[in-house]
Amino acid sequence: MKLIRKIYSNLWEKQVSPIGLSVFRIVYNIVLFLEVLFIYRYKELFFDPIPFLEPAQMDISLPLILWMLTIVCLILGYKTRYAAIINYVFTLVFMSTLTSFEYHMHYAYAGVNLLLVFLPVSNIISIDALINVEKRKSVSSVYYLLPVFIGIGFVYFDSIFFKLSSQIWKNGMGMWLPASLPQASVFRFQGILDSEVFARVAGYYTFFFEFVFIFTFWFKKFRIPLLLSGIVLHLGILITFSIPLFAWGVIAIYLIMVPISFWNKCFSFFGNSVVTVEWQKNPKKAIGEKKNLAIFIVVAIIFQLNITLNYSLTLKPYSDKLHDSLPMSSKIRNVENGLRVVSKKMLGITSHGVFMDGHFNEYNHLIAVTYQNETGEVWLPIVDESGSLDTYLSGANWVNWTFRVNSPKIKMERLENGIMRYTAFWAKENNISLSNASFNILVKKLDLPENMDWEYGFLERQRNKPWQVAGTLSWKNEEPKFVLKDIESM
Repeated sequence: MKLIRKIYSNLWEKQVSPIGLSVFRIVYNIVLFLEVLFIYRYKELFFDPIPFLEPAQMDISLPLILWMLTIVCLILGYKTRYAAIINYVFTLVFMSTLTSFEYHMHYAYAGVNLLLVFLPVSNIISIDALINVEKRKSVSSVYYLLPVFIGIGFVYFDSIFFKLSSQIWKNGMGMWLPASLPQASVFRFQGILDSEVFARVAGYYTFFFEFVFIFTFWFKKFRIPLLLSGIVLHLGILITFSIPLFAWGVIAIYLIMVPISFWNKCFSFFGNSVVTVEWQKNPKKAIGEKKNLAIFIVVAIIFQLNITLNYSLTLKPYSDKLHDSLPMSSKIRNVENGLRVVSKKMLGITSHGVFMDGHFNEYNHLIAVTYQNETGEVWLPIVDESGSLDTYLSGANWVNWTFRVNSPKIKMERLENGIMRYTAFWAKENNISLSNASFNILVKKLDLPENMDWEYGFLERQRNKPWQVAGTLSWKNEEPKFVLKDIESM
């Protein structure tokens, strides 16, 4: 009981400076701004049935610009509560509705953007605080932990129950294998991958870190080791995989775990007026806030348990067996599936089976596209001549091309539709007329490691594999025509 009272006191009653929340608000929303800018940059690819040729039903340029302006208000801390509400609505409209271009950072945005509506992230270092000095109040320490709980803790917790059923993760190859496959990796340092000891340590370290995180980050003495470990992990993701805004977004959430004293020292350079707040012993709104937060936490935990218990690879067989023994099993399943949809769309709470065996089993091909003009071939910025991922394949685009347009087992209709969309988008950007244009579709056939285990020099060997011509895409009068071999049998 003493431990419970201590935890309750530290989480709910302890008052702290809001400066760390303000730093988080600024850095996190800069990352979010870049993510929305990325959507704007590729909006035709995201939303047009055929980019530029068959436009979406409505022009979304203005809504996306308004969303970015809203995020600027959040960065500056101007009309923060209203901006946070508008930002969350935009998140639901443009991210929670994505299907073929969704990726795991979109889920984190949904949950954290909802929290921004309620968190006191503009009590300091904001235009709001400059306009209204009365807003410069201390805050309950629980506000520091909620974004970490929702944006990181839940993700790691759920992913563990996928990893426990994964042969590559249990072998310690969970980091090495995707880093060694050209379709997944932008990594350039073959020498590091050639250390079997490093490969296994990195895999098991990630496994262990994700397992202990949600149980330990609540306690102050663990936060700096967890903070440093988490930042190292996501910097590794930054330099290894083509999801940079995912890496920076999670690092932005980790900044909440930086000791408040560090931020006070950093900003005291600008004068005490920047870091001074009014300390509240018994804030009037505390009771109402605690109730709302308690309800939020309980609902979030229920949502996450529904996902982990019913849909993770490790626990699903036991869940299925239990459901089969229950009366009204189908109705219970319907309720659970409904909760799953709501939790994913509204809070970003969903399954996190990332880099699992099924993503790579039998994935033995890399596909590139070139444009044939009078002087030769021009490589589209999808996969370059060396077999490395090019500029188009970042974040949501990388997930779309690698696992939806392509996949371990190719579905020809999806592949052709995806190539059609990317070539139409590239052609418009480069002033290429599709009244008469020819594209080559190239394939690099890859090996997979024996037993999905470590091999010396594996990534470099795959990138050195020869390209083969798999077919062509001819655009005539803005109509596509494919002549394409069965890639799986090549």
